[in-house]
Amino acid sequence: MQTETVDWSTLALLIVLPLAIMLLASGIIPARRAWIVPISSTLGMLWVTIGIFYLGSKTNTVAAFASIPWMSVPGASFSLSIRLTPLTIVMMETIAVVSLAVHLYSAAYLADDPKLKRYYATLALFTFSMLGLVSSGNLLQLFFFWELVGFCSYQLIGHYRTRPSAGAAATKAFLMNRVGDSLLLSGLLLLYAQTGTLDLEQLTHLISADGTTWVALLIFGGVVAKSAQFPLFSWLPDAMEGPTPVSALIHAATMVAAGIFLLAQTHFIFSHAALLVVGVTGAITALLGAWGALIQTDIKKILAYSTLSQLGLMTMTLGAGETMPAMLHLYTHAFFKAGLFLGAGVVIHALHQPGHPDMQDIRQMSGLRTQLPLTSWLFMLCAASLAGLPLTSGLLSKDAMSASLEGTPWLLISFAVSALTAWYTTRLVWFVWWNDPNITSPGKPVPPAMSFPLLVMAAASLWFIAFPLPWRLESFIYPQEEIHAIGWLLPTAAVLNTAVVVAVILYYRSHRQVKESAIPSAFGIDLLIQAGVLFPVRQLAAWSQAIDRRIIDGVIHLTTYATVTTAFLTGAADRYIIDGLVNGAAKVARYAGWLTRSLSGGNIQRYLGWTLAALIIFLIWQNT
Repeated sequence: MQTETVDWSTLALLIVLPLAIMLLASGIIPARRAWIVPISSTLGMLWVTIGIFYLGSKTNTVAAFASIPWMSVPGASFSLSIRLTPLTIVMMETIAVVSLAVHLYSAAYLADDPKLKRYYATLALFTFSMLGLVSSGNLLQLFFFWELVGFCSYQLIGHYRTRPSAGAAATKAFLMNRVGDSLLLSGLLLLYAQTGTLDLEQLTHLISADGTTWVALLIFGGVVAKSAQFPLFSWLPDAMEGPTPVSALIHAATMVAAGIFLLAQTHFIFSHAALLVVGVTGAITALLGAWGALIQTDIKKILAYSTLSQLGLMTMTLGAGETMPAMLHLYTHAFFKAGLFLGAGVVIHALHQPGHPDMQDIRQMSGLRTQLPLTSWLFMLCAASLAGLPLTSGLLSKDAMSASLEGTPWLLISFAVSALTAWYTTRLVWFVWWNDPNITSPGKPVPPAMSFPLLVMAAASLWFIAFPLPWRLESFIYPQEEIHAIGWLLPTAAVLNTAVVVAVILYYRSHRQVKESAIPSAFGIDLLIQAGVLFPVRQLAAWSQAIDRRIIDGVIHLTTYATVTTAFLTGAADRYIIDGLVNGAAKVARYAGWLTRSLSGGNIQRYLGWTLAALIIFLIWQNT
């Protein structure tokens, strides 16, 4: 693939513009004019989106942009560099479009939020971090933006500061991601020790996949946490405590996609053994996520577990050595899953009653298609793409993955996950939109600022809008590399359509009601972490505290008491013995001096007194 060095000022401006919006929102616009923030942020993201699409139309090759010196340490120096590939351009376009939709959507969804400035500032900083992450030319720079993304996610998940559950979810997400980040940093340090560079372009010529298993597994550790793979996936369903637009942007289209993107970028580092670990982890996550979505009753958690399942499917495909089909599904998933989250937000917003918690239980949303007709059809279009029905982009990407997994054991798992996906998607649509109408009715109309972004996401879920030439997908990400076999389209569609039809017939005939699941939250993973990690750590901390208090502090206190006692005895000996002898000698000398001074002082009376005293002493001595 051809490499060019071109001027990077335009791209740098497009990446930095969200950061400027963040500074504008957080420090310049006064609180009393907070309504300016969503307007300026939306217009700024519109400009970024247009600029990135224009740049993508002009970039058909890898473009290594001029780098800027960043920092130097003894024996090494690092630069800020931007590296564009077709995959990078696709990721940047996806981030820009979904971010633009979320900025516009949030203007209506959070119109009455007292912390609107902080929300938009964090949202803009997050967009800047994601654009910087996917365009980074070296892994150290990517890690810097990786950490910024984690910080912004922590802030946005915990946006509702008055909710203890939101704070707990944000802390859980932050800590679990720190586990992965420490593994990723260790992998990068080991990689630098082996190669002497973290530049992606240089690494492609230096790495031999046969000797990088440990480096690859450490890097995959970061991916496991960021993209919510087994066993570090339980933070993602809990993160639904954040605002719904945040779920659409961070937990459907961008942040969780960062791990998959990193896995695709560093795919050449992974040995066969490491890829096997990746595939198994992805398969477990895909199956658990699909089953979790099938038993949840919270509309946002259903979508969260669905995201887990689809991310696991992408990871499994990458583990099978197929990069392009996985990234194709990442692209299609971003739009239809963001649309589903935005649609869920419309429902929550419409059913919200002042003074009551948000209604998210699908058992209280039945038959809403007659009350929210536009939202229902747009939501169902995105759901059809998730299920992989004909004429949707989801069918195209799932077909590409099926074709790439031909002849491997991963194919059966892919079909099983896809069938479960069609099943739980049908369940969600049935109980929210088509079941017997419930007594619940929308309390307020849906603003256009919320309907239009949902319309855009639904349109992007269609086959011929997402891909004007779906039979030419070999030019989608990497030119001259075929990632789609039309021969698998019919069996893939047959499996998915059969699952949908069976689910519809079952739910229609039985009028089955949604019941609470008896399965523990996150399939007991949190309980295992609690018992296997947190409990031992807390016990170790308690034992360490006891040892510190009773033994170490005891020894220190005993030493202190001994020192004080020794000091007291030494002081007494100095005061009463040494000082006593010195003071006694001084007194004897003083008295002796007084006596001798009295004998020669020139006082007649004193002379007579001493003479009389001597005479008396002499007489007494003579008589004895």
